[in-house]
Amino acid sequence: MSNLFSRNDYENFVDEETRELLEEYFLWLINSFGKENIKNRKVLTPDFSDFPIRFNGQQQSAVDILKIVATQMEINPDEIIIHFYKEGQSEIDTGSPFGHRIFLQNVKNEKYSGGVYFGKQESGKYIIGLEEKKLKDPLAIVATISHELSHIKLLGEKRIQVNNEHLTDLTTIVFGLGIFNANAAFKTVSGFDYWGWSKSGYLTQTQWGYALALFSYIREDENPEWIKFLSANVKGAFKRSMNFIQNNPEIIYTKKKRITEPNPKNESRNKIYEARKSKDFDELIKLYKEKLELNPNNKEIYNAIGYFLLQQKNYKEAINYFDKAINIAPKYDFPYNNRGYCKLQLEDIKSAYKDINKACEMNPFNSFAWRNLGAYYLKINELEKALENFEESEKIDNKTELINFYLGKTYEKLGNKEKAQEYLNKSIEFNEYNDSLNE
Repeated sequence: MSNLFSRNDYENFVDEETRELLEEYFLWLINSFGKENIKNRKVLTPDFSDFPIRFNGQQQSAVDILKIVATQMEINPDEIIIHFYKEGQSEIDTGSPFGHRIFLQNVKNEKYSGGVYFGKQESGKYIIGLEEKKLKDPLAIVATISHELSHIKLLGEKRIQVNNEHLTDLTTIVFGLGIFNANAAFKTVSGFDYWGWSKSGYLTQTQWGYALALFSYIREDENPEWIKFLSANVKGAFKRSMNFIQNNPEIIYTKKKRITEPNPKNESRNKIYEARKSKDFDELIKLYKEKLELNPNNKEIYNAIGYFLLQQKNYKEAINYFDKAINIAPKYDFPYNNRGYCKLQLEDIKSAYKDINKACEMNPFNSFAWRNLGAYYLKINELEKALENFEESEKIDNKTELINFYLGKTYEKLGNKEKAQEYLNKSIEFNEYNDSLNE
């Protein structure tokens, strides 16, 4: 804490990559749940006026909290079943007439998750689990339940296909429940068919502060009344983040600009610009290798060289560069996706799927990753799944390279000649090339 607020108030203390990702998530949430809804939704606070429950630590108190949180999140409480389990319990009986039981998985260095989401069961109802130990703390109950119900809003209502815990927690914010999750950090835990969190921390306090500031910025409320309920560290991060946002409005919700035009003061950049424009990949590889000599640990340069080699269909050498990018930055999604694409071309199907699926999990807004996941399913002739993933890619960015070509080919195989022709015509119009996957 001693150094946290010692820097200039206009400087952001969330790194640029994290800032952009948080803002990208929020843009997705705005598009998914509506800006006006987010602006006008009441923010719930740990006050009796919002939770008029005489809390006694019994299961009924948690059920009453569930009803309030579900209503706040626009979910019918009658569609949710909550099961309580003890610390160390290994399975939960769902009450199914078929005798279906759900197994809880041990987590390294943790005992069991404080809450879990099991999805929709045979009964047609969603099931969540809450560890009985949580019944001692009403704030933890609200945080846990709001997180698990966020899984319903995202996975259950089919807004996303792959679980993403960052996005799940941010969803609690846009539904007016972020105070509870920000004050009670959680750690992700997963099993074969569930996701849950246990107390210890996942998003940092500064990231929570920045996310809540983005929420206030959307709502045009620079000093909301509810910040008095935040823990001291999160509140400090929130205030500093608001200072940064207010003094840098031109960069909020905008990514770093790629090189789009020459700069007379930068000869190297001009060469790169011209080489990109003419798609001179030999020249680009040469120029980026020169950049690599000055920045030997730059993940983006390794990924870029790999991408240029990929464009030349030099897949094996490209993989070497993607490997290096991943070694430097194991959480950087682009080299995983690009490496998966190369493996797909080289018929290393299982390994390709593993890389591409990981990229989707790491960044659900990477339209190229969804496109490549579709290409994987097209490759193994699972056409409906291929179409589903191509459509996801198109929904994120309809200018994603090759997306029209892939959609056209998929519809062609499905026997929909009209749709196939529509997309293949677009592919010709946009001068999309045919990669080796579908030559």
